[in-house]
Amino acid sequence: MKPVTMPATDSAPPIHPAAVKPPRNSTKKCPARPERVTDSTFQQVAQSTEATATRCGRMLYEGFPHAMRRLSIRHWLPPVFFCLLLASLASAQTAAYQPLPHSTSLLASQTTSLGAAPQNVRLDHMLLLLQPSPAQSTALQTFLAEVNNSASPAFHHWLTPAQFGQQFGPSSDTVAALTTWLTGQGLTVDAVAQGHQWIEISGTVATVEQAFRTRIESYRTGTDTRYANAVPLSAPANLAPSIAGLVSISGIEATTPATPPQASTAAITPAQLVSAYNLAPLYARGLNGTGESIAIAARAPVDATSLAAFRAAHSLPAAPAATVLNGAAPASFSNQATLAAAWAGAIAPQASIRVIVSPGTASTDGIDLSAAYAVDHDLAPILLVDAAACESSITSQHAAFYTSLFAQAAAEGITVIVPTGNAGANCSASGTGVNAIAATPYNVAVGGSNFTSSSTESAWNQNGLAGSGGASTITPAPSWQTAAGDPASDPDGSVTRHRYLPDIALAAGNLAACAGRVCNSAQSGTAASAAIFAGIMALVDQANASPEGNAAPVLYTLAQRQQGVFHDIVTGNTTLNGNGYDATTGYDLATGLGSLDAFAFVEHFASAQATGTQQSVITLSPSYQNVSPGAQVTISATVAAATGSGPVPTGTVTFYDNFTGSPVQVGSPQQLSSGQVSATLGTLAAGSHSITGVYSGDSNYTTDTSSPVTVLSTKFSTSLSVSSSTLSPAIGSTITAIATIQSSQTIAPTGSISFVLDGAVAGTATLNGSGPNYTATLQIPITTSGSHTLAASYNGDNNYSSATSNPITLTTGKGSTVTTLSALPATYTAGSPETFTAVISAASPTSGTSPSFTGTVTFYDGATALGSAIALINNQAVLSKVTLDSTLKSHTITAVYSGDDNWLTSTSAPLVLTVQSASSAVTLTASSSVVLAGSPVTLTASVNEAASSSTTTATTTAAPTGTVVFYDGTNILGSATLATSQGLSTAQLVTTNLSGGNHSLTAAYLGDTNFSAATSSPVTVTVQSYSVTPSATSLTLAPGQSGVITYTVAATGGLNSAVQFGCDAPANTGTTCTFNPTTVSGAGTTTLTITTTGASTTSSNARDPLHRKGGEVFLGMLLCLTPLGWRGNRRLRGRMLSLFLLAAIGLAGLGCSTTKISSSLPPSSTVTPPGSLQFTITTAVTSGSQTTTQKSYLTVNVT
Repeated sequence: MKPVTMPATDSAPPIHPAAVKPPRNSTKKCPARPERVTDSTFQQVAQSTEATATRCGRMLYEGFPHAMRRLSIRHWLPPVFFCLLLASLASAQTAAYQPLPHSTSLLASQTTSLGAAPQNVRLDHMLLLLQPSPAQSTALQTFLAEVNNSASPAFHHWLTPAQFGQQFGPSSDTVAALTTWLTGQGLTVDAVAQGHQWIEISGTVATVEQAFRTRIESYRTGTDTRYANAVPLSAPANLAPSIAGLVSISGIEATTPATPPQASTAAITPAQLVSAYNLAPLYARGLNGTGESIAIAARAPVDATSLAAFRAAHSLPAAPAATVLNGAAPASFSNQATLAAAWAGAIAPQASIRVIVSPGTASTDGIDLSAAYAVDHDLAPILLVDAAACESSITSQHAAFYTSLFAQAAAEGITVIVPTGNAGANCSASGTGVNAIAATPYNVAVGGSNFTSSSTESAWNQNGLAGSGGASTITPAPSWQTAAGDPASDPDGSVTRHRYLPDIALAAGNLAACAGRVCNSAQSGTAASAAIFAGIMALVDQANASPEGNAAPVLYTLAQRQQGVFHDIVTGNTTLNGNGYDATTGYDLATGLGSLDAFAFVEHFASAQATGTQQSVITLSPSYQNVSPGAQVTISATVAAATGSGPVPTGTVTFYDNFTGSPVQVGSPQQLSSGQVSATLGTLAAGSHSITGVYSGDSNYTTDTSSPVTVLSTKFSTSLSVSSSTLSPAIGSTITAIATIQSSQTIAPTGSISFVLDGAVAGTATLNGSGPNYTATLQIPITTSGSHTLAASYNGDNNYSSATSNPITLTTGKGSTVTTLSALPATYTAGSPETFTAVISAASPTSGTSPSFTGTVTFYDGATALGSAIALINNQAVLSKVTLDSTLKSHTITAVYSGDDNWLTSTSAPLVLTVQSASSAVTLTASSSVVLAGSPVTLTASVNEAASSSTTTATTTAAPTGTVVFYDGTNILGSATLATSQGLSTAQLVTTNLSGGNHSLTAAYLGDTNFSAATSSPVTVTVQSYSVTPSATSLTLAPGQSGVITYTVAATGGLNSAVQFGCDAPANTGTTCTFNPTTVSGAGTTTLTITTTGASTTSSNARDPLHRKGGEVFLGMLLCLTPLGWRGNRRLRGRMLSLFLLAAIGLAGLGCSTTKISSSLPPSSTVTPPGSLQFTITTAVTSGSQTTTQKSYLTVNVT
C-alpha cells in the first residue's frame, strides 16, 4: 500500500518538541517534562482548521518510527479526524476573543527582546483602562461646557467620582462582568475606580498571558530589565468594546522635571516672587490659601526635615505636608515632592498640602497610581502631577489614560497642573516632541522662565536644561486655545493644528531649597513652575469660594479680554542641541502666554467665564447705612442692560468690602434671580465700609463693577474694671491682677489690657473669655513695701472704644528674710585665717523676681562680735581673713542681718568649725610575693601617726583604731579591724581569691576621732596560674568512629611547672579517652583522642518498586499506541505483536536506577549506645608545696 506523505507548509507552526518521540539511541533514561504550551501558542496553532490539521498530521506521522510510515491512509484516518476536532475546538476558543487595537507594547518595536519573561514575575497594580461609549464621550463634552459656563444652571455643579462613573463610564453591570472575568483568569482585582475609568489588577506573567491571550517577553532598557507584551492583547468579544487596554506593563517611569538641591548663594526666594508676581495685595485681602488644599502625585513622601527648614527659613507658618499612602511606605523620600510642597506652600502659605504616595511596580509607574487615586478619591481641588513622558515613548492607551483621567478631574472641579518638562523642544533621542501627560485638553501645562532682573523674565535655559514646549502629535488643538501670536499651523507644517505647550511659564531656575536643616541650596525645573501656579490657583479657589476645574480655557480668555494679567516674555529661547523655540511677542512655544500678575489673575478669573458682549450695569442699595458693630447688613444688587433693554441678566454678583484699603470678598458669589440679588454681609467692624458689587457676566452681558455704597459702624463704649488676688501682698510676693470688660454685645472685645502699677506699665495681657465678662490676667511682683495703686488700660479695637479703669490701693508690709552663712576654707585648721560670707534672700521667694536688700551684717564667734558691721553689696556681706582663737577646739559662727525699710532682720544658722585631726600612715606587707593560684596570702596593715602630723588637737599618745580596707587595684578584697598590741595597731586579711598575674595591693585606713584616713603604698604579689582551652567543647561521632580535640595550655604569672592531663570516660559505653602527651610544661598543646565501638554491617541490592512499575507503565503506553485498523494487514500485525511482546518482556525488568540497602547487625554489649556522653577532663599543676587543679567537661554526641 502506498504510504501517505504529509507535505510541509509555511503556514503550519513548527511541531512542539514534546510531541516528537526521542530517537532510539537517546541516552536520556527518563523523559523530560514537556515545555509549557501557553494560550498564546494555542491561539497561533488554531489560526485555521487547515493549518491545524496539517500540523497535527505531521506530528502523528513524524512522531513514530520510520517503519510506521508504510501504513496506508485508512490507518491514519481516525487520528487525523481527532486532530481536526481539536483544531475546531481551538478555533472556536480563539474566535471568542477579540484583539484590542494598538495594544502591543512599544518596547516590542523599539528594543530587542531577551526572550520569554519568567512566568513567576509579578506584574502588580496594572491599570486596565476602560472606555465609554461614543454617546457618553459626547455627553461628557457637553457637561464640561455647561459646568464652566457662568450663565448655565449647571455652573460649578461638580460631580463626585461615583456620579461621574454613573454618567460617563461603563455601566456597573459591565464593570462587574469585567471583574468576574479578570478574577476567573487568576488575576487579583486590587481596586475598581468609582469613576469607572479603570480597574487595578495584579498577577504574574503567566496569569496575564492567560487572561489576555498574549506573550510577554523581557527587554533591556538601560540597566533595567522590563517586561512587555510582544503580541496584541485580546479580550472576550462581549467585553472588548469596554476595554481600551492596559495603561502599562513595562513600568517605565516618567521623568520628574526637578533637579536635586545644589549649593547656591543667589537663589530666588519666596519673598522675591511675592514682589515679582504681585501677590502682596492678595495677602492683604486675606487670600493666603486658607481652607484650600493641593494634592501632589508622587512615588515617595516629602523630606519632612527639609520642608520644615524651608518654611522656617522663609518665615512661613509651620505646616507639614500630609502623606496619603496608596500602598507600602517607601524608605526614601522624593526630591520632586519636596520641591513641589515647598513652593506650592510658599505661594499659598495657609493651604494644606497632601502628598499621594504610590510606590512603582514592575508594571506601573507610581505617578500613574497616585494621580488615579487622587482623582478617583477627589482628594483636593488642585492636583499637581510632576511628570514628563514623551508622546513617542508611551502607548496610545497610556496617553488616553491621562486624557480620560484629567477629563474626570475637570468634571469634579479639580484643576490639574502639569509641568512641560526640562528638555526644551527635545523629548527623546529621536527628535522633538512634547510631554504627553501635559498635552491633554484638561490640564494647565506650565513651562519655565528665568529672572534677568527683579521683575524681568526670559525663557528658561540654564545648564543644559530648558523649559519644554511644542506641538502635540496626539491631541488636536482645543477650541479655546486661541491667542495673539499662536501658530497658524504646527511647527512641522502639519495642516491640522494640535494642542500647543506651554500655556504659561513661571520661575524655574535657581529656586531656594533646603537639604536637611541647611538652607543654602537651590533647585531648578518646571516642576517648581507648576508648583508655583498650584499655589496661585489655591488663592483663586479661595477668592471665588469654589473649585474652578480646568483653568486652561480661562487663561486664553483672559489673554484676549483683560490687559495686565500676563507678563509677556519676549527674550530668550529654549534651544538645546539645535532644537528649540524663541520667546516672542504674544503666545510662543517657549513661554506660552507668559508669566502672571497674580493679583490681576485672581481678580479677573471669574469674569473670564462670561461669554457675553453687551454692556451691563450693576447698582447697589441702599447707598448709606449707619449701624452698630455686629449688626447684620443687607445689600441689594440690581443688574440690567446698560442700554436699558435686553435679556434679563443671569450669573452671579460678588460683594467686596474695602474697609482695610484693599477689597476683601464678603461671602460667596450670589446667583441672580430676575436680575436681582440680596446678600447679608454679616457683622462689620466699627468704622466706614465701602461696599462694591462685581457682576460675573453671562452669555449675553460682560462683567461690571458697581459704584460703592457706604456702611458706617460706630464703636461700642467700654466698661473696664481691675482687681487683685490680694490687697495686702507681702513684699517679694506676686499678685494676680485681673482686668474685666463687661459687654452684652454679640461681638466680643479683642486686643490686650495694660496693667499700670504706681503709674508705670507693669505688663500687658490678652483678653479672652465669653460674654458678658471678658478678662485679662497678669502676674505682677511686688518689690517694695508701702502703699501702691493698680489700674488697667484698654486701647480699644475695631468695635470697642478705649477705656481706663478706676485704680485700687494695695498695702505691702516688710518681708521676711533668710541669712545664709558660709566659710572658706570649709575645713578649719588651727591658726589659719578664715573668710566668712553672708547672703541675704527673701524667706518666701517668688519665681521670676530678684528683690534687692540694703543694710548691714555683723558676724559673731559665739557671743563675741568679729569686728564691726559690714554693709551689703549685691545682697551679700564678706568678712575676710579672720584668725580665730587657736586655743579653742570648736568655734560657733553666726551672721546677723540688720534689715532695712522693706525687709525684716534675720540671723543665720550657726556654722561650727572644729580643728582637723592628726594625720596617719599605713604600711602594708604580704606573706609571700609569689604564690600559686588558689594558695592563701596573708596581708598585714600597720597604722600609726604620720611623722609630719600636727598635734594641735590630736591625741597622739593614743593608738589608731577603726577599720582597714584591703584593695586589689580598685577591687575590694575585704576589711579587718585594727588590733593594738604594745602600742602598734595592725589588721590582717587572708585571701585565696587572687587570679593569675601581677596584683597591686593596697590598704586604706578609714580614720577615727583622732586620726585621719590614709592609704598605704602598693605591694606587688605575683600569682602563678594557667588556662586550658579546647579546640571544641563537643564532638559528634557514629559508633565505631574516633575523634580528637586539641587542648592549648597558656601560663600566667611566670608559671613554668608541668600541667598534667587526665580523662575519665563514662562507664559501660564502649568508649575510651587518652591524652598525648599527658603533661605540658608552660605553654603548649596536647591531643585528646575519643574512641567509640560500633557494629559490623552488610548490604544487598533491591530493585526500586517504583522503577519496576515504570517499565510496566511504559509497556502499557506502547500497547496503547498501536494504530487502529491493523486487521487488514495480518503479516505486519504479526511482526508488530512479536516486537511489542519482546519489548514488554525486556521493559518489565527495566528500571532507571538501583538502590543500595544497608542493614545492621544486632548491637552487642560493647557497642557505644547513641545519645549524649560526658567525659571529665582533669588538669593539675604543682609548684613547691602548692598544688592546684581544674576540671572541665567534653560532650560527645553519638548518632
